[in-house]
Amino acid sequence: MTAQLPLAVAGDPRRWLILSVVSLAVFIAVMDISIVNISLPSITADLGTDFATATWVLNAYNLTFAVLLVTAGRLADLQGRRRWLAAGIAMFGLASLACALSPSIGALIGFRVLQAAGAAVMLPVALAIVVLAFPPRERGTAIGAWGAVAAGGAAAGPPLGGILTDLLSWHWIFGVNVPICAVALVLALRLVPESRDPTASGTVDWAGIATMSVSLFSLNLALVEGAAWGWGSLRVVGLLAVAAVTFAAFLRAELRVREPILDLRLFASPAFGRSSATIFLLGLGLLGSTYALAVLLQAVWAYSPLKAAFTVLSFSLFAFVSGPIAGRLSDRVGVRVIAAPALAVFGTAVLLLATLGGEPDPVRVVVLCALAGIGVGCSFPVLVGGAMATVAGPRAGVGSGVVNVVRQVGFVVGVAVVEATLQTTAGIRLEASDFVPGFVVCGLCGLAGAAVAASIPRSAHAPHHA
Repeated sequence: MTAQLPLAVAGDPRRWLILSVVSLAVFIAVMDISIVNISLPSITADLGTDFATATWVLNAYNLTFAVLLVTAGRLADLQGRRRWLAAGIAMFGLASLACALSPSIGALIGFRVLQAAGAAVMLPVALAIVVLAFPPRERGTAIGAWGAVAAGGAAAGPPLGGILTDLLSWHWIFGVNVPICAVALVLALRLVPESRDPTASGTVDWAGIATMSVSLFSLNLALVEGAAWGWGSLRVVGLLAVAAVTFAAFLRAELRVREPILDLRLFASPAFGRSSATIFLLGLGLLGSTYALAVLLQAVWAYSPLKAAFTVLSFSLFAFVSGPIAGRLSDRVGVRVIAAPALAVFGTAVLLLATLGGEPDPVRVVVLCALAGIGVGCSFPVLVGGAMATVAGPRAGVGSGVVNVVRQVGFVVGVAVVEATLQTTAGIRLEASDFVPGFVVCGLCGLAGAAVAASIPRSAHAPHHA
């Protein structure tokens, strides 16, 4: 018989240990989204490939992650969240080992797909477990900590990747996950209670999964290869048409099925819909800008991976520190009071990155990364809490899956947009001016996110105020 997570006011007595365990899984899953940014030049040289092919080490992970997030959250609701969390951790660890031992670029890209599948299982399940383990009065703080770990993981990827690549080799950016996964798996099996959605019918929305997957893949491939193939070429236009048609089919399917993979009714709540839209814009600006900066530091300023890592370290440090503080404050003052100014700071900092020239200016980069980190740390956990306030219950897995997939699609589009601008503007050798369009797009997304966040209902707070 499955023991349900307690939903009483007291919460689970081991809730802080549970939060620690799932946060460990979340950190490595999100960190591996960006950990290859600084390591891509080393991977390209070592495996004897070109940079365009090597970028699929990043793209394959992001795309698979985005496609499977909602699916994994739904299946975990049906079959047991602890079971799926443990399976995701095990799969992620084994795939990480395979990535570390990959002898070719093709093998590495393939194993990154498997690694992303494990990560896609861990992330929505982890948030659902946190929401159910904590009593209403503590959920804002818990989600703030979870969000800080997720934001910090994305920000920590580039510096950690640079350090491991420079001191050891690029193989260790994947190998480091193996012992972490072993510890997380043991703790998850010992500490995390099992839970399911008692209202679920047991059906799976395969039509929704298929149409969403095809749409995301077609859009990403068109953006990444648009410059190389020609934006007006039959292949690119055809891919964009496929993306549009399958997205329309996806929306139609979700409105007709009894148990949709993406419950569009969630977006009827202004707090959920606007928080989700802001998370998408933040995701686009965050990963797009950090990817562009990692390439700029090495391709233009000729930084080593280690020097580039320490230059951007302030981003992750300030994101880590500011996240829990913002989560606690949002319990008292609401989501938009914290998120809107934070996103304005983030967007402004990224726009200022566009003014970096061809000569190294590390002090300026450190300051701007610190400001951007504060913006991300103060906005992401608050926005997640505002969205989850409307679904804090037995269907938390569905809600967390939607929130995570929205962010992940932003990540996918952000990297693709930066790649598209670089391929369009860059000649044989990259110059500092080639990065300006990417930084401008990412910065404007941050400012647009601030505007959307400012429209979130005044009453939106962390879950215990919902």
